[in-house]
Amino acid sequence: MKLLTFGDDPAKIKYLKEPYINVGLGRRFRDTFSKFEAVAEWGRTANPSDDELVCFMDGYDVIQ
Repeated sequence: MKLLTFGDDPAKIKYLKEPYINVGLGRRFRDTFSKFEAVAEWGRTANPSDDELVCFMDGYDVIQ
C-alpha cells in the first residue's frame, strides 16, 4: 500500500508514524486541482502495479 499526501510544509506532518509519500514537496498549493495534478504526476512516474492500493489523504490534520 502507498499512502500519499500533499504537504508543502513537511514539519506539519511530524507525528505521522506510517511511511508516506509527500507529492507536495517542491510545489506550492494553488487550488484543489494542483493536488490532483501532483497525484497524477506521481502515478505516471511511479507506475504502481494494478494490484497495489494507493490512498491519497488530503490535509495535515487528516493524514495524522
